[in-house]
Amino acid sequence: IHTKGASTPTLELVEPLNNLARAERALGNYTAAEPHYKRAISILESQGRNANAGILNDNLAVLYGHMGRYDEAEQLHKHALQLLEGALGLEHRSVGQAAANFGAHLQGRDRFDEAEPLLRRGLAIAEAQQRQDPVHIATIADNLAGLLRRTSRAREAKESLRWALSVFEKALPADHPTLATARNNLGRLLLDLGEHAEAEVQLRRAL
Repeated sequence: IHTKGASTPTLELVEPLNNLARAERALGNYTAAEPHYKRAISILESQGRNANAGILNDNLAVLYGHMGRYDEAEQLHKHALQLLEGALGLEHRSVGQAAANFGAHLQGRDRFDEAEPLLRRGLAIAEAQQRQDPVHIATIADNLAGLLRRTSRAREAKESLRWALSVFEKALPADHPTLATARNNLGRLLLDLGEHAEAEVQLRRAL
């Protein structure tokens, strides 16, 4: 969120409010983060800054998901995606991120038919970006693989998980929790496929 050079004093509050919200969220203080996000969003929407408002609405939606406020989260995910599509077009990286986040939310609610096209859309947009973070792409691929596993498409999921794990291994420290989770996910999938020897290797490495 950038507001440097803003002509309205209230607009200048958005950056510090967003920083406060991010700090509280990182500390797990979700209730404290919420009002900072809401105030920043109110300022942005009142000024017609729909792209930035969309990003913060998406962040707040993810926060609500962490708080177990699933219905509110879903409405905000929809609102964020609409704002971003209207402001940035259908192929912008922020639109892809919002689609992937919405898909992950629906996946967590076991609404797989609705989640899959959103995850695939987010992945396709991310892959099309020339300077996209590979860890971001791998994270979406890992989420999609989890959905494929839950919907009895284990072999398709395996390829996606292997690729995601290879990216995480190159980009993340050996003790990073995301890496451990990816190894655990692959190990469980390999058990489903009866590939017990390799499954044991991945599960042990996840410890």
